[in-house]
Amino acid sequence: MTCGAELLYELAFTGTLSYLNQAQIIEWPEMTTADVLRLAGCSQPDPRDTGKSMPPIDETTAKKFLEFSGGHPGILDTCFELYSQNPGFTRADLIEKLALSSFLWQLLVPLCQDREKKEKIGSWLKSNEIGLYQPYLEDPLLKELYWKNLLQKDKRGKRLMWRSEALRLAVLRIMNPA
Repeated sequence: MTCGAELLYELAFTGTLSYLNQAQIIEWPEMTTADVLRLAGCSQPDPRDTGKSMPPIDETTAKKFLEFSGGHPGILDTCFELYSQNPGFTRADLIEKLALSSFLWQLLVPLCQDREKKEKIGSWLKSNEIGLYQPYLEDPLLKELYWKNLLQKDKRGKRLMWRSEALRLAVLRIMNPA
């Protein structure tokens, strides 16, 4: 599935006469360590920054970024930004940065404004695992979080979970400010 295909995906399950009923659903592959290394090599300095470019990363650092980001491109960009400023950053540093990041707030603010949605998301934030994965998510809120790329299937394709622990903890901080 490509980004922005949510409505087309819905049509495949409506039961109406549609070519999409016979279409094969092909999912975008999850990011790999090689992808992170390739993207890090293409990373450009932030024009608002002092012009510092990101130091080169090795495979171990790329695996750390992949674990921290869960393969989410926005979180991976945040990892690159933090690494440019402090190559020894920790998961706690990333959570702090994500909890203040505008891209994550833009995804969550509409959900936080609805009390029922906020409570439901709050119950899912208690654990990294949310529940059983199904090819068609019937719960509209789960579907929305999935299409916002905040959730993913586990490696076996059976369970639905938060994309990363750092993301889950940052969402928890945004949903429940202290």
